[in-house]
Amino acid sequence: MVEVTKYDTNNQFSWTEKTQTFDYVTGELTQDYVLFDNGLTSTDIYANGVRTIGILEDVAVDGGLFNWANKWTQYDETGAVIGVGIEYDNNVIQEDTYEYGVLLNSVRVDRLGDAEIWTRFDLMYGLDGQLVTKIIQFDDGIVRVQNFAEGSRTSTFDYDNPNDAGTGIKSWDRVETYYDQAGAVSEQATFYDNGLLRVTSYQDGQRASVVQRDNPDEAGSGVKAWDRIETYFDATGQKSERATFYDNGIIKVQQYTEGQLTQLLQYDEADAASWDRIETTFSRSAGSVTKTTLTVGDDGVERVDVREDGKRASLVEIDASADGTARKWETNARQYDEAGQLAQQRITFDNTDQFVFLYADRAKTQKVEFDGDDSNAWVYRVTDYTADGPVVTTYDPGDAATPPEIIALFDDLGF
Repeated sequence: MVEVTKYDTNNQFSWTEKTQTFDYVTGELTQDYVLFDNGLTSTDIYANGVRTIGILEDVAVDGGLFNWANKWTQYDETGAVIGVGIEYDNNVIQEDTYEYGVLLNSVRVDRLGDAEIWTRFDLMYGLDGQLVTKIIQFDDGIVRVQNFAEGSRTSTFDYDNPNDAGTGIKSWDRVETYYDQAGAVSEQATFYDNGLLRVTSYQDGQRASVVQRDNPDEAGSGVKAWDRIETYFDATGQKSERATFYDNGIIKVQQYTEGQLTQLLQYDEADAASWDRIETTFSRSAGSVTKTTLTVGDDGVERVDVREDGKRASLVEIDASADGTARKWETNARQYDEAGQLAQQRITFDNTDQFVFLYADRAKTQKVEFDGDDSNAWVYRVTDYTADGPVVTTYDPGDAATPPEIIALFDDLGF
């Protein structure tokens, strides 16, 4: 090797020293070294007359001129750049890879792990120069992968990588986020450590639905009593419907209007309960809420429960079984006063007989019986419950001796 060194002793140039090294056989330049006045050094390596590596070092006193210590550039046999590297003062190293003059990969590594919130940062590009994938490995073990198309982000995957103990720092294993063409979130799926899956869908930037699934483990069972919960939202973002599918086959559907619950439907698909379905509606007027619940039992008996502002107003049971023999009566209806206390109970039996019980202050005051099948010697029988005990009186229609108050009672009761 032959070295030729020049010194700028008169300070005419921006450099202090230049050294060129030549192959003593071919005479070709193999290395070109420059020490600049500001403390930078430049070293170019050549092969067959073509520069292959270029190195810049910031060796100036007082910490250097720049925020990096070294920069290096690699070239192919045509002289085109194929790689660029930077070693920053904070011990972060960046390495870029090129092909056909286009940046394909850029990798940054925080060697000591204390300069950035991540330990590694990868950027991958297509031949058109547009970003394709971004990968960030955070200090806490979270790994984020973002994908791009035509300059727009299309998806983000977050992974909670387990530590040496086999556990991550989050309650989920991964989160997948997808974006629409405008860059807004269109769907996000969270896979929890306990097997739960939560998928949130968006439309025009507004949450449209949330679906939760209790994925079974290897033993075939999940962590919840339900298989899935589906929640839907209207255009204003308010909840419009929620359906819960329980493991035992029961389905519960809640419907909302302007964010308020208006209907609750429950279905027993696998015969897990003593009822076939329960339908509850909520109506609101002038600050009051009326709740009406229809329960259809497995035996065919229908039960209608009406409550106003939490107080029961009426309770009607109907024997709607196929043969009408689930109960000895056709209907059993109860009416309640404003305080929610029982005021009247009317039972209509299969043989058309009727019993009506009247109450006051939670005490039974009267019992009125109607002989619908003409099986008794009387048509009406009234029992008055007095302090001295019950007093029983029978009446017949058209009897002139029937007191007016009794006639009025029969009229009020619809007899």
